[in-house]
Amino acid sequence: MGKKKSNYLTASGFSNFGLDDPVLKGVVRKGYNNPTPIQRKCIPIIMEGKDVVAMARTGSGKTACFLLPILHSLKEHNTVSGARALILSPTRELAMQTHQFFKELAKYTGLRSSVIIGGSSLDKNFESIHSHPDIIIATPGRLNHVLVEMDLKLNNVKHFVLDEADRLFELGFCDQIKLISKQIGVQRQTLLFSATLPQTLTEFLRIGLHDPVLIRLDKDEKLSEQLKLNYISLRSIEKIPLLLYLLGEKLDSKDKTAVFLPTRHYVEYVHELLTRMSVESTFIYSSLDQEARTENIEKFSNRARICNILLVTDIAARGIDIPILDNVINFNFPCSPKLFVHRVGRVARSGRPGLAISFVTSEDLSYYVDVHLFLGREISLAEVKSTDDEDGLLGGVNKSVVADYLDKMNNLASVDDADIVSLRETAERSLIQYAKTCPSSCHESSKRAKELNLENLQIHPFLRLKNTDTNVQDFLNSIKNYKSQKTIFEVNPTRNMNAYQVMQNSRKRNGESIEDFAAKKARKVAEKIKHDNEKVSKGFIPYNSTTQHFEKGLEISQFEKEIRSSAFDIIVDDEKKLSEKRAQKVWDRKLKRYKGLSENTKKITTESGAKINASFKTGRYDAWLKNNKGSKNASNQNFEAFVKSSHSEANNPNAQSELKTTDQVAKLRRKKARRMEFDQRRYQERKARKEGKGGGGGNIQKAKKSKSKKKK
Repeated sequence: MGKKKSNYLTASGFSNFGLDDPVLKGVVRKGYNNPTPIQRKCIPIIMEGKDVVAMARTGSGKTACFLLPILHSLKEHNTVSGARALILSPTRELAMQTHQFFKELAKYTGLRSSVIIGGSSLDKNFESIHSHPDIIIATPGRLNHVLVEMDLKLNNVKHFVLDEADRLFELGFCDQIKLISKQIGVQRQTLLFSATLPQTLTEFLRIGLHDPVLIRLDKDEKLSEQLKLNYISLRSIEKIPLLLYLLGEKLDSKDKTAVFLPTRHYVEYVHELLTRMSVESTFIYSSLDQEARTENIEKFSNRARICNILLVTDIAARGIDIPILDNVINFNFPCSPKLFVHRVGRVARSGRPGLAISFVTSEDLSYYVDVHLFLGREISLAEVKSTDDEDGLLGGVNKSVVADYLDKMNNLASVDDADIVSLRETAERSLIQYAKTCPSSCHESSKRAKELNLENLQIHPFLRLKNTDTNVQDFLNSIKNYKSQKTIFEVNPTRNMNAYQVMQNSRKRNGESIEDFAAKKARKVAEKIKHDNEKVSKGFIPYNSTTQHFEKGLEISQFEKEIRSSAFDIIVDDEKKLSEKRAQKVWDRKLKRYKGLSENTKKITTESGAKINASFKTGRYDAWLKNNKGSKNASNQNFEAFVKSSHSEANNPNAQSELKTTDQVAKLRRKKARRMEFDQRRYQERKARKEGKGGGGGNIQKAKKSKSKKKK
């Protein structure tokens, strides 16, 4: 009979995973009873030894997903093999947090961990490695430096974890991760946890994974039925006045609203305007200090409703978990459909209703069409009879409201106020950089966007006022869409203007050609409509069949296809990073071609941002060994054997043995003797030539001929 488990172990929901008793004791002591959804999906697959790529937001329990299976696999402390698991974290704070979490879960296992992060002394890092840790938790920059200094391999690592991988690659650690992965043995299990999958990360995944499993909790193909979408067509100059109106009057002050802005400079500018309007708001962006970020999140998420407006950028909102959110405002329309779903999918959760308002300018029309093609929805334009209950309407903005708040904004941001003027100019410059880094929409979306007729677009029902006059709106639309048929030379002509007569004569001379061109264009449009109608009447099967989603569910799942469909890039919000993203390729003089910055492996970036050689070695480790030579620490005395084992031929199949056979030694001796004989002969000939006896050159040629005959 097997040993019966105690009650406190069987009471835990983690016991169903088959974890060892010491690991379960640590889980119960930590106070965990039921695993989270990501833990229920990941832990059984990881315990089977498969490579895993998991996508889940921050705070979903991803750390326990890889720590518990690793603790179960390593069993107990080993002083011979060295580190058997490696966890890379993007920041020092996250590495320390993971280390603290490991100590609590591994309390009854006897396993040891070592933290290798920047900001600490290299000597402490050397001492930490000498203590024979079972798990190394590190940041890539410092770990790569320590490996180079110690000339150390990680051939015994069996579990390789990239925690918050999207953040790792966003901070520019791609080169360091590649160098570290080369030091790890091929027979390893690679685990990757991330909130999003950027394109650079998907390229890296193809190298270091073996038959991986993709686990996702968020499906970005569908939106909640409780989510209502409103699209507002407006000009760029009308965006901020409309935003101030929505946050100040239109939306309920008790609702929690998240506003997505393009750059951190725009976040600071809008926050200053709201503050001067006495509207309480908080903000978050990527370069914000960690303490300030935590304080602002708590201020917004607090149930006491201290602040109900959050100004945020895409890159900062990626790792924020906001369970209760009522409204989302897209100040700049997302440049990809997946990013649009990523934003608006934060509302209307758990059966709650939600509202998403998106500003659409003339430059954003192609992105707007792209979203509808992705979601499979029809484009609906606002009409006079449209009501506020309709979903997905594209309507115009109320000009009277915008004019009032434009005056308020000008009064708040007076010319004499240097601070607000500086914020506005910096925000406008950053928006130019942001627009240059946005990817273009697909050709089909651009083509359909040009065909949209927005001349008679009515005010969106969401922005209508009770006393709104439709005639006034129609008149304003006619002015906005007015396009003169005359050239500049024909406007207000005078008697002395010869250009007017020239243009009139040109119109008379080319009038027939202009009419023929217009008639030909109208004829092509009519033929296209007739051709499409004939296809429908003849039972033409469209490219996108009605059963395409059903057929998609029956196809064989492929990791490459899944990872490609899940990947999308989030544009950074910092001006420096925006400039770096624009210059992603540089000209290589030796290769005579453009190459990406990530291809340059000769230099790597440290955590401080400095560029150093990949083979950087200062001799600090040798000096540390010399100073600690007389130490009585057993771990230091046994470490030399560990270093030798990490470089041994058994652990590294690519390593070459330095021992030579007797045949190799004899061959080297014969080669050395022939070389000495040839050098002696040349010395004698040179000496004879100097003394005037001659014949030196001929003797050398005879020696070469005799040598070639012997070889034959």
